[in-house]
Amino acid sequence: MPVVFDRVSFAYHTPADQRKAKKGLVARIRERRTEVAGADSDAPQSEDPRATGQERTRPAWGVSAHDEWALRDVSFTLADGEFLGLAGHTGSGKSTLIQHMNGLLSPTEGRVTVDGRDLADKAAARDCRGFVGVVFQYPERQLFAETVLDDVAFGPKNLGLSDAEARERAEEALRSVDLRPEDIGGKSPFALSGGMQRRAALAGVIAMHPRVLVLDEPAAGLDPQAREELLRLIARLHASGMSVLMASHNMDDLARLCDRVMVLNRGRILMEGPPAVVFSQGDRLRAIGLDAPFAQNMAVRLRSRGLSVSDRLHSIQSLADELADLHRQAQRHESARSGEGAGDTAHA
Repeated sequence: MPVVFDRVSFAYHTPADQRKAKKGLVARIRERRTEVAGADSDAPQSEDPRATGQERTRPAWGVSAHDEWALRDVSFTLADGEFLGLAGHTGSGKSTLIQHMNGLLSPTEGRVTVDGRDLADKAAARDCRGFVGVVFQYPERQLFAETVLDDVAFGPKNLGLSDAEARERAEEALRSVDLRPEDIGGKSPFALSGGMQRRAALAGVIAMHPRVLVLDEPAAGLDPQAREELLRLIARLHASGMSVLMASHNMDDLARLCDRVMVLNRGRILMEGPPAVVFSQGDRLRAIGLDAPFAQNMAVRLRSRGLSVSDRLHSIQSLADELADLHRQAQRHESARSGEGAGDTAHA
């Protein structure tokens, strides 16, 4: 089920612009009422601007010079089974893009299609929300039901499933995120640890059987163990055939998990490509407040000091393995040289 962004732009008013527009509208209406009240009652009167719509505040999609563009001319395709990473500094447009993935926001310009269906069509957007599951940052804050099982079953029930079918899906989804429904299904979700709450919230999306999973900073705020467990879970969901788009500030996570990385800056795509290509451009990343993964930066520094470290994409483990191999090679070379020196001495 490919998701296609075709030259998507999205504009919005800042709160200050909205307040100014509202004040201006009120002032103009009052002024117009005064003019009408003072005019000759027999004289033809102009239409009330509120009736014609001429004096309404401008809509928030790209018609005012004061609009701010959160996305500008964004085009990409999330292919079936792909893991796409989305990087960008705060305010780059990542969250706005994510809200377009299943029609929560509609483009000012361009279009978004899911499996060929344009999300501008309300019926298509409604249908596609069952196939594109979105997990927002800190999803545990969206937990609300009295029990974990009721919370996870909420989505399937909204799809029209019976109570029994929704319960079955909820139990299946909890097991898929390594939570035992028989142990926690009857508990309050707020009695769980932070990491378990995060997984329970993810289970609520998985229970709807999405074919595309969209994640906004999924590991934010978790302790190292819970973070590692969640990332392994996401990798497992992708390996099962699910398409994934994941936004993250953590470049190491993107390098580790993604097939492709897209970098946003001020609402535009700055870079896009395999992680090895994107993260080789450390200077461009640092110019917009990001950085290459730690291991990648370390490899660059080691090469600058003369070590024969490869220029491929590195994780911490792969870099450690390569350095260990280089150390062993150096030891063998040194042993060979020592042996040659001892032989020359004996011959003399």
